Amino acid sequence: MDEARLVERARQGDFQAFEQLVNRTEGRIYSLLLRMTGNPEDARELMQETYLSAYRNLKSFQGNAAFSTWLYRIATNHALMRLRKKQPDTVSWDELPMPTHEEIRRKGVS
Repeated sequence: MDEARLVERARQGDFQAFEQLVNRTEGRIYSLLLRMTGNPEDARELMQETYLSAYRNLKSFQGNAAFSTWLYRIATNHALMRLRKKQPDTVSWDELPMPTHEEIRRKGVS
């Protein structure tokens, strides 16, 4: 069955049709997420989030592009959100506490 027909059936509540869509795309989605995160565990978690989001939002899929393209976008967005959350907070030099003259003198720093 072609992708468009599977999407239509999945939109009508046919979970087996959605499962076929997952089976057709899971290898490519996993590879994308693994490349983006560099971590197999994160890639697997993001795959679950991707397919859950896709399933919940099937009715919003307009069909202007291939389902796999839409799915890639969802996966990419989830990965980018995860990577943003993992970025260490940066601190401005102006925000760092400056040692007092007494602290400098005690440590023998001139």
